[in-house]
Amino acid sequence: MIVRPLTQDFDWDQYVDLTIRAFGPVDEAMVQPVIEPAVAAGRCLGAFAEGRLVGTALYHDMRQWWHGRAVRMAGVAGVTVAPEYRGQGVGRGLMTALTELMAERGYPLSALYPATMTI
Repeated sequence: MIVRPLTQDFDWDQYVDLTIRAFGPVDEAMVQPVIEPAVAAGRCLGAFAEGRLVGTALYHDMRQWWHGRAVRMAGVAGVTVAPEYRGQGVGRGLMTALTELMAERGYPLSALYPATMTI
């Protein structure tokens, strides 16, 4: 498995397919416009196995107030793993790479609002 930042020229159909298989039905026309800013900013990672997208994770640039001042916070979102790759370390690899990226970029805080699935 290879984890790397997604670029704007990757196959968006794979992203949409993975999103649907991970979260259920979505408005396909909204997926790319919503995720594209994170991709453009290098905040969206993809996990690839045999050249196929099998997982994703991204973060949003946010702020949290602490002691009267705004502190940078990374809002983790879009964590997906293809059903056939679950339990094989894809999620762990993505989250490890994402937290390293957030730390490199100076985010002292992060938050994840999980769905009903465990990570």
